[in-house]
Amino acid sequence: MHKLLRTVFAIVFALAASTAFAADVQPSKNAGPYVPSPQSVVSDMLKLADVGPEDFVIDLGSGDGRIVLTAAKVFGARGFESKSRRIWSSFRTRRRRKKGSPTG
Repeated sequence: MHKLLRTVFAIVFALAASTAFAADVQPSKNAGPYVPSPQSVVSDMLKLADVGPEDFVIDLGSGDGRIVLTAAKVFGARGFESKSRRIWSSFRTRRRRKKGSPTG
């Protein structure tokens, strides 16, 4: 139960902090290159978080999904990655299929 409360607190704190600072941040068209975290770093982060089979990992996403995939494959956790670009792409594909487009 303590682990769940700690996790919920961390998520709420992170969302509150990001919302508070978001107003001061100006969007950038070129924020720099995408550099994925090395797999060893991802594994170490999940070990540090004490992720296990009873956990549900949520990644707000902007990478290739390796955090959630590693959490599932190596640590037995469940989870999902929320990537807005993929979500909207799925909606568009579904809409096209409903209209009968052969390319989906």
